[in-house]
Amino acid sequence: MTWLTWETYDSFFFRGNNNFDASSQFEAEDIFPPRPGTFYGAIRTAVIEQEDALEVFLEGTNEALKQRIGSPTTHGSFRIQGTFLEYEDTLYVPVPLDIQIIRTDNAYRGYPLTLHAVEPESGQSDGSSHRLLAPHAVKSQSAQGKWMPFEQLLKNDYSQIVDATFFVSKEEKTGIALDEESRTVREGFLYQAVRSRLRPGVRIVTLCEGLETYPSTIRLGNGGTVWYGKEREVPVFFNQKELIRNYMEGQEYARIYALMPGLETSEEYIVEASGRGEWIGGWDMVKRRPKPRVQARPAGTTRWIKIQNVEKQLEQFWFAHHSETEEVGYGLTCLLPINPIEKGSFES
Repeated sequence: MTWLTWETYDSFFFRGNNNFDASSQFEAEDIFPPRPGTFYGAIRTAVIEQEDALEVFLEGTNEALKQRIGSPTTHGSFRIQGTFLEYEDTLYVPVPLDIQIIRTDNAYRGYPLTLHAVEPESGQSDGSSHRLLAPHAVKSQSAQGKWMPFEQLLKNDYSQIVDATFFVSKEEKTGIALDEESRTVREGFLYQAVRSRLRPGVRIVTLCEGLETYPSTIRLGNGGTVWYGKEREVPVFFNQKELIRNYMEGQEYARIYALMPGLETSEEYIVEASGRGEWIGGWDMVKRRPKPRVQARPAGTTRWIKIQNVEKQLEQFWFAHHSETEEVGYGLTCLLPINPIEKGSFES
């Protein structure tokens, strides 16, 4: 796998897949970071432009190119595994949704939910045998949309939780749509958009595979903002499968954690913690129209499972894709222990 970091010096806007038309709303909110499909399309486009291969790409007549980046209807060897955030060399990932978030003194602190068995006669509407309960009976905030260092996640340390404002600042923009033919103002087409700007030290990270070399610049988002990429060494804790395996030996439960949206539907778990679904879509290059949208479980969704075979379950869920959509980059999972890994385990 290849670790790429991306940054830009301009403001940017990434539109989600919610409805947006003149009759339903006039204010567009961006999403951050962008979906993995956004980077997938941008990197493919950059490769096509570098090789001046748009015609053969659309026709699917260049087999070597097709094997690398696919065609309008197929995927090649190139894959986006996921998109994350980085601040000064620290990788940030979505906070698991089985965490209680409490805000104190302008900071967030997380506390793991605890697993409790449910008595059969309790009359649970969904028939579940277990529940995840918060350890503190105080006002809490949603964990959805929050981020934390990945290394701290492996240690079950939830003391460094941040929201999106840690990574970007917002800039409001108001405009009026123009008629394409007359270049005059279109009456009733006032819009407002909130653009974002990276804070110093912040980069977007993509985990990729399938290409020998990657473009150093791509265009992303509304207006085609230029982003600059650098290849980096994959952090050491991405390769700690053996440590996780040893640590999970003898434990009763583990957590399947979704680093990306789109975790597939399954019934093979004890209890699930999820949030409001996210719309996933894309652009159909053949039909030249948006693809049908699907609503997917958000990043951070967790499922508690009973450990039966550490080796088998680790191979099944350690940085593997279990997606309910065919789009590239969704449903990336990691298997986490319930108890924290001791401090210092990742320093070597």
